[in-house]
Amino acid sequence: MKPIIVLTASEHTELGFRTWNHTAEAIWSHDLSLFFVLSGEVTFRLSEQFHTLTTGSMIVCNPGILFTLETLRSSVALEICIPAAQLKTAGWQPVALTTHGDDSSAEPLRALFSQLFFNYIQDQPVHEEQVNATLQWLSDNCPAAPQAPAVSDRSRNHIQTVLRYLLHNFAQPLSLEDAAAFAELSASHLSHLFRTVLGTSFSEYLISLRLHKAACLLLQSESSITDIGLDVGFSSTNMFIEHFRRHFGVTPGRYRRLHADEAVPLSTETSAPDFSRLMQYISPSFLKKQEECEKQQITLDLSACHTEPIRPTWRNLLNIGYARCGLLAPIQEQIRTAQREIGFRYVRFHGIFDSDMHIYEENANEQPVYNFLYADMLFDFLLSVGLHPFLELSFMPPALARNKEYMWKNDSFSSIYNNREKWIALVQTTLRHLVERYGMEEVRQWKFTSIQLNPEKPLRFSILSESNYYDFYTTTRSTVKSVDPQLTFGGPGCFASSLWDGDLIRNFVEFCKEHDCLPDFFTFQCYPYQTMEYSDAFIAATRHQRAEPLIISNDSNYVQHFLQGIRELLSQYHVDEPQIWLEEWNSTVWQRDISSDTVYKSAWLVKNICETMPLAEGFGYWTLSDLIEERPLLQPALFHGGFGLMTMNGLPKTGWTALTLLQHLGEQKIGSGDGWFAAHSGSSIQLLFYHYCHYDNLHRHRNLTQNSPQSAYQVFLRRPPKEIIAVIEGLGDRPCRVKRYTLSRTQGSIFDCWVALGCPAYPSQTDMEYLYHAGQPALRTSLEMPENGTLTLHALLQPHEIQLWCIDPI
Repeated sequence: MKPIIVLTASEHTELGFRTWNHTAEAIWSHDLSLFFVLSGEVTFRLSEQFHTLTTGSMIVCNPGILFTLETLRSSVALEICIPAAQLKTAGWQPVALTTHGDDSSAEPLRALFSQLFFNYIQDQPVHEEQVNATLQWLSDNCPAAPQAPAVSDRSRNHIQTVLRYLLHNFAQPLSLEDAAAFAELSASHLSHLFRTVLGTSFSEYLISLRLHKAACLLLQSESSITDIGLDVGFSSTNMFIEHFRRHFGVTPGRYRRLHADEAVPLSTETSAPDFSRLMQYISPSFLKKQEECEKQQITLDLSACHTEPIRPTWRNLLNIGYARCGLLAPIQEQIRTAQREIGFRYVRFHGIFDSDMHIYEENANEQPVYNFLYADMLFDFLLSVGLHPFLELSFMPPALARNKEYMWKNDSFSSIYNNREKWIALVQTTLRHLVERYGMEEVRQWKFTSIQLNPEKPLRFSILSESNYYDFYTTTRSTVKSVDPQLTFGGPGCFASSLWDGDLIRNFVEFCKEHDCLPDFFTFQCYPYQTMEYSDAFIAATRHQRAEPLIISNDSNYVQHFLQGIRELLSQYHVDEPQIWLEEWNSTVWQRDISSDTVYKSAWLVKNICETMPLAEGFGYWTLSDLIEERPLLQPALFHGGFGLMTMNGLPKTGWTALTLLQHLGEQKIGSGDGWFAAHSGSSIQLLFYHYCHYDNLHRHRNLTQNSPQSAYQVFLRRPPKEIIAVIEGLGDRPCRVKRYTLSRTQGSIFDCWVALGCPAYPSQTDMEYLYHAGQPALRTSLEMPENGTLTLHALLQPHEIQLWCIDPI
């Protein structure tokens, strides 16, 4: 079995990190492995000895030594691998170390271990002296260990294969011949390898493995001695007791009584790694070094600045979830707020053909029955508030769905049709009804898409294969164009990771070029993950609100790099000036990521919008509201990690507040850089500062031990405050009125105020009023006089903080 998380080394360090859980593994490496037990019991076998270690214990496994490791579901061990090249540079000699959790003499080593891991998860360089200090402590405080026997890599690999086989099959009747056949070796050769590499015989190794497993079961279960003996592979109780007595010096029954106080119940639950046991050893002095303020100076000469028009494309698209959501009074009120405070052009949603919209049904004779009552109510409202539909022709009505498995917890089928002619008739009838009701001039302003092209696996999730998607895309596109050739149709709606994973996007473009059916605009869904290929584990996890096995990219500029990359790809196919829409985007694909409710989201939005505005026609943040019925809310909470920019009852999260601050930016850009953006309208100048901090390397791998409101900020890179000194030249000698808006954890964050109230699941009306007013960014106004036409501003930003400075000469 593989480790539950492989924390691959960052670009700054050559160290590797792995966590092991519910694992039985035989390991052989040229590197040095240093283990720390995070929780439970972990069993190692080095040479001829077993070591059962508990929480806080450590063990060294030297290079070239073949060892086995076994953890239960509730047990987790963290491994640091120091590569052989670094060991050679340091002049490493093997040592023997096994410490237990209560061994205070090893605390300096635990502190060094924790510092190495802290630097890794904080994406900070691990300096050579830190690694050397760890190796030096081991050399100074541990006895020497024998060198690994001189055995070929091939022989070690054979033994490693057999040990893995025994770890997973020890309870079965096994012989030397069985194991040799599994490894495709002769029995005599395998016997020789056991003696040479492990210093024991095959039968002695198997018996000791069974005995140690039995000793664990004696303390972890209430099973009888007879049952335990049989469960671990002994053919009779007498044989089990006799071997046990020879090995441990006491009978199984007496062993259980002597060690009763060490009993650990056998858990059937897999634990998420909790690193707090290790991180407690980090010294305050070490952390203090990480907190020195970063300083940055920028200079803007207004008389020499190159300006360019700002196209606020982030205001072009609003996502509201599902069509049925748009009929709910709370959602409609939030849409009105969105239009009043910002004003979007288009609105997008799933499920116009879902069963709860009742557009398509069939009678007893399997003939179509159309009903546009609910659709008309929806479109009437959207048009009344100034929104044009960005209409996704989805999902498949139940009567037309080839695959009838729900995507989430609602009645949505992401499926191809079971009858092509009926699908064509449905699309044509729907569009003609819309034209008749709203007029061709209006409908020509709308945009149309279909369901998305995404990886085929698994089919049980009803994701279309590429060939099925191409058929669906061309059929739907030609049907839309048959109603009116000027109606615009887009696709393919791929996940952004498809740009780097496989040829999905490239294949789509080549197909469209070959069949003369390029979309009028290109659509993508931008969630910053290293891969978006679905797996059964992904579906089960997300449906039940657990973490999904998707790794958040460590690229903090993921959105920018995707948009640049997709434009480069399209240019290779001579697609000139493509319209690119992010029909969905978010910092996470998981609807229960509590970080979505924090100030982090505001810095993420501001950073990515400021840095990528010219590269896309629309940024459809998914979604406006937490009030979306894709998944049930397992525990009532005002803040629960939902996708929305607003809570279910309409309180604005800091992400929404950040968008309202963007509204203050002028019409011309005069400069930008790392953490800042400058604009102006006439003589008014706006400076936007942001201190973005990415997910740390632990949370990127979906570790959820910090997914509670009280620990929501512990998942990000730990960064010191940032001081930005902005020198603005060319202002003239008139006094300036300066307004500074601040959005931070202590100013303008409803989430942080809610946490301070004790995280009430159902806030009172008084609490709601307090929270609403607390959600306004802080405003400070001053009158400043430039010196020789120069004004200097000092902005001190805490992590995730945003500051908007508006300068108006009087």
